[in-house]
Amino acid sequence: SMPFSELRQIPSIAVAKGNAVCGTLPIPAPYEFGAHHLAEVACSVMARYPDLKITIDVSHAIIDLFVQNYDVVFSAQDQQFSPSSVVTRKVYSLRRGLFAAPGLLRDHPKIAAVEDLARVPLLAGSDDSTWVIRDSNGVAAYVPVNAARMRSSNAGIRLKAAIEGLGVMLVTTSFCQAAKDAGQLVAVLPEFKCEPLNIFAFLPGRSLRPAKVRVFLDYLKAYAEKSTLDGVQALAGDAA
Repeated sequence: SMPFSELRQIPSIAVAKGNAVCGTLPIPAPYEFGAHHLAEVACSVMARYPDLKITIDVSHAIIDLFVQNYDVVFSAQDQQFSPSSVVTRKVYSLRRGLFAAPGLLRDHPKIAAVEDLARVPLLAGSDDSTWVIRDSNGVAAYVPVNAARMRSSNAGIRLKAAIEGLGVMLVTTSFCQAAKDAGQLVAVLPEFKCEPLNIFAFLPGRSLRPAKVRVFLDYLKAYAEKSTLDGVQALAGDAA
């Protein structure tokens, strides 16, 4: 991840136009995205603009832009809005994988094929019904997770359970990197590919964006382009 000082040098559209970057910017976002990626961007933007307040709500619910009157919403759901009312941007694709504690893998028969996952406890998101896992030829296998040992929309809770050896989890590789580096988690079926976690930005479909929103999206784009985090692929064009 890039140092704040480097991010702060990103020229801002808002400054060029002389708009004040101030007030409060509330941002709903999925937990895994908010905890790592948005957190760093928010800190950088706040360091650069002392009059701006940011509220990050890492909720799992699908947010209604208009009921809540948000300027920007990040979501893992590709919500279908009428194009005139909402602008949708796919901004990130985060690589995901299956991970478990070494102890869990020692205590269970070898997991060599997708079918073997039926014999181990799984840790799933609250909305997960099926994990889609592809082999090297791109052929998809479907893992039902209805009988998961633990379900939570909070990836931090599932990560703790995985480290404690309570199950196999599907998680973004950036979110569990520290646990992997510490030897607390190892990859399960690493030769298979899991569906990525795609992140969409939803913006009200008006022509003029508030300066605070433009600045935040500028920083997010720059962070994505310069990020060294494993498995981050920036897909945004000009999100402003």
